[in-house]
Amino acid sequence: MFLDKYDTFIINIGNLSTWLKRRHLLNECKQLQSSHAVQAEFMKVKQQLVLKVHIPKCNLPYFISFLSFHNYPIYQVLPLSQKEFIFQTEANIEAMMHFKLKIDGLQDVFIKDKIIDIMQYLTHQEDINYILTQQYIDISCTPRVIAKLIHTLATKNIDVLCVNYRPRVAQYKHSTIS
Repeated sequence: MFLDKYDTFIINIGNLSTWLKRRHLLNECKQLQSSHAVQAEFMKVKQQLVLKVHIPKCNLPYFISFLSFHNYPIYQVLPLSQKEFIFQTEANIEAMMHFKLKIDGLQDVFIKDKIIDIMQYLTHQEDINYILTQQYIDISCTPRVIAKLIHTLATKNIDVLCVNYRPRVAQYKHSTIS
């Protein structure tokens, strides 16, 4: 999969408005038993509080599963270099958005079948549109639904490597020009 190379990721997690919840999350990160220590801290990006973790790339799916098993709603998982794509969670919780999920082993038929079953189940419950490609799942849904999807995938032993919000190209170019 990956070499044991350390990288810094930012994770947009919901329900971290109080100091007590943030401290509880940091304590759980310290208790995480792995071969390498997890370095976690909070930072603000565009007025949004996010968790910044410095871990080996191969441990990222396990960390996402760990957070999902502890019922933290995860909205985005990005490398630190893509922090400009962080969105305001509370303001846009019910707005339809476009996401790209990078899944490890998406070419494997067993994993793809598992993902299709999960997506079909969510399609019957929520307003969601998706397209499977060789490397990504392109999804249009609300942030609440993407958190539910990440939780389901991570707790079903599917390795989520990246969850990226992609604004429309015209919106992104307009916001960077002005």
